[in-house]
Amino acid sequence: MKIIESFALIRDNRRSLRPVIERLFQFEVYELESVPSDTGTLVARLKARFHELGITPFDPALLAIKPELEARNVIGQLFTGTALLLQRSAGHRVAASGCIVENNPRRIRAFYEYEYQHVGERAGELALQLLRDVLPALDPDPQADELSQPLAELITAFRENAVQHVLPLDSEVMIEEALRLNIPCFKLDREPFDQAPAESRIRPNSALRLGQARRQHIVDGNFCVDRCQPLRPYLKDRRQIARLLRELGLPGPRSDAEFVSCSSATRARRSASRMGYPVVMKSELKLAGKGVITGITDDTQLLRAYETLSAHGRGVYLEKQAAGDVFRILVAAGKVIGIVQLAGEKGGNRDVTDIAHHTIVDRVSAVVGALDTGMLVLTLLVADIARPLDEARSAFVDIDLAPALDVFVPAGSTLMAEAARGFLNWLFPAGSASRIPLIAITGTNGKTTTSRLIHRVAMSAGFTSGLACSDGVYLNGKLVRKGDLSGWAGHFLVLGLADIDFAVLETARGAVAKHGIAFDKCDVAICTNVTEDHLEEAGIETVEQMAELKRSVLERARTAIVLNADDQRCVDMLPQLQGRRLFLVSTRVPCRTLRDTYGDQYGFCCLEDINGESWLTLYEKDHREPIAPVDRLPLTLQGKADYNISNALHACAACHLAGISSATICSALSGFEMNFEDTPGRLNFYNGRPFRIVLDYAHNPAGITAFVDFINHEQVAGHRIVAFSAASYNPVDLIKGNARAVAGHFDYYICYNFGTNIQKNDFTVPPLLKQSLIENGVPAERILIADDGLLAVDEIDRLAGEGDLVAFLSGHSNRAEIWAQLTRIPA
Repeated sequence: MKIIESFALIRDNRRSLRPVIERLFQFEVYELESVPSDTGTLVARLKARFHELGITPFDPALLAIKPELEARNVIGQLFTGTALLLQRSAGHRVAASGCIVENNPRRIRAFYEYEYQHVGERAGELALQLLRDVLPALDPDPQADELSQPLAELITAFRENAVQHVLPLDSEVMIEEALRLNIPCFKLDREPFDQAPAESRIRPNSALRLGQARRQHIVDGNFCVDRCQPLRPYLKDRRQIARLLRELGLPGPRSDAEFVSCSSATRARRSASRMGYPVVMKSELKLAGKGVITGITDDTQLLRAYETLSAHGRGVYLEKQAAGDVFRILVAAGKVIGIVQLAGEKGGNRDVTDIAHHTIVDRVSAVVGALDTGMLVLTLLVADIARPLDEARSAFVDIDLAPALDVFVPAGSTLMAEAARGFLNWLFPAGSASRIPLIAITGTNGKTTTSRLIHRVAMSAGFTSGLACSDGVYLNGKLVRKGDLSGWAGHFLVLGLADIDFAVLETARGAVAKHGIAFDKCDVAICTNVTEDHLEEAGIETVEQMAELKRSVLERARTAIVLNADDQRCVDMLPQLQGRRLFLVSTRVPCRTLRDTYGDQYGFCCLEDINGESWLTLYEKDHREPIAPVDRLPLTLQGKADYNISNALHACAACHLAGISSATICSALSGFEMNFEDTPGRLNFYNGRPFRIVLDYAHNPAGITAFVDFINHEQVAGHRIVAFSAASYNPVDLIKGNARAVAGHFDYYICYNFGTNIQKNDFTVPPLLKQSLIENGVPAERILIADDGLLAVDEIDRLAGEGDLVAFLSGHSNRAEIWAQLTRIPA
């Protein structure tokens, strides 16, 4: 048995709405033949092993195997069920799983939900060991580390660690309610976010980011960190809490000399003597579930209590013991939504809201409005909750501004959900938004340029725009972080920028397939095209599967979608994307023809001749609006760069759908230059040497074909020289397709290696490219091979002369160094 691929899919993904771990297994024939036809006996063996190891609870539904399943499916389902059961045994609430059959009969792709990534991955490792216990023919993966300790010890260690990362139930309920209210929510204690130091946290595993960018709020332990900072001293300082209760005018227990601090046992004894026993001793530092000792009736008990509490640090203070049962009053958004009586010796906690006297509710509601906090819990001691507050002996002894609801709310109660709704409505009152405008761009080619165009338009429209693309993350045009950030890492970063109110997210295939999608919804989604690239990876074997993956991005659009009518695979998506405004873009077909073909329920953005000039023009129902003449847009290079015209049309349609005016779109597009500073690696020309240089990112057959169509229009006095490569992860035919696309269009060819190929120690790409060039009629003496891009520049320096045109098709890695070398003036 071998693990071929393994991914941790974060947040929403193509497998599930929950985060899942996905693994592709390959089995030997004898391993599959060892699976008994009676799967019930196999499940029984596994159940017995669980019992031996003390793994509980055991849910047989997770291991329910249908008798007609293939052996590989049986193993896959046992694996996912076991991984879920192991996580559940440590308190993690996980349920989603599934298996996907591969074309290869010895392979199965299995996925299962996780709540905390490291715990989920470890559960998978232990699940494989358990399966080998009951199915000994399964060989360990030769690449996996052997588990040297006894399995029982490993599982004990796993559960001890896993329990520390359980998501609090009230945090889970908050997330569910946010989902219902259409509020985006991110777990900040989970991948990909860095966890804050424990000493700065209110409650482990509870940190959430609710809302996006400028509209976000940070919540920790049901306490809004960004909005309630002035109230933070009342979280842990009990003397401050006691003073707050008094300032609110709530009746409380008698205290000694305004909550005097007792820094020694002698002072504590004097304080108790002045008040009279019985007393309650409290540590000044409020600790979760600790720091309070009640019912102290004499000096001996007092001394013992002092020794216990002084170990927590700081001092202690005393209050007169109040009589009565303990009640927790739950307040959300300034309104009492429930009262819970704690069990004591009477059994389980119970909701007594309906029998509580209205004077208690009225009094609390009247005073808590003074606190700008979304949720709090007051602790009340009273003999009879049904009597008026002023008549009953009562004392408010605590106020918790970061309440752990799952500690006291009765099972099955709706109070937790009601509190979460109240809290969220306090954060985002009616009429206020939790989201910013978000445009997502996917496709094979043209994503980055289209994204940069939209980013520029958004800035021109007065937005503070954040852009994540394959070149990095930008805040209003300024680089914040460099690198390929066209996936979840860049998206999370942009959506967390507190300054922005508009987001443009290039959304690459690899991130979607291997990590999931960082945003649950966008306003406008674009697909520029779907061509052969990145196949035979992450379960994407065909172009049709690639189209399905890219469509999963478009399905998140709330308002509108832009599709390339010149790409049949984009057009084929139309039936699955109804219910939104749909715009079709074309550089080849006039709008009138598109309308005749598709009907006027769609909008169109295409080219139209106006007074002898070709214009980008918008059509929607009876509305027609010319935007800009093609030849006056620098990125089209006088209308010769057809694919940049397509990119401009996509950007134009998306910005129109986002509500940006045509005048603003025209102005922004007219100022967009194809230089290395504005759009590195996209048709960057340099004329400062005896030969002309153009740097471009074309890196797959479709992109290179489009580039060649453009470059063929260039007038060249001397030779045409091209340096190009291909990604080694692609199938051989796709790699050779890059060579087919350039063959016959240049005089000299330099085949080199992308930096990513070198990182993988894969130097087979240049020989494959040379072979393909020769197969397509290029003389061998016209072909050079260089190990990397910088060595390819050295070949250009030796080869190129006055009047030549050099086309360098670079990857992402060391692009800046390549450009610097190409544009230097040799000594």
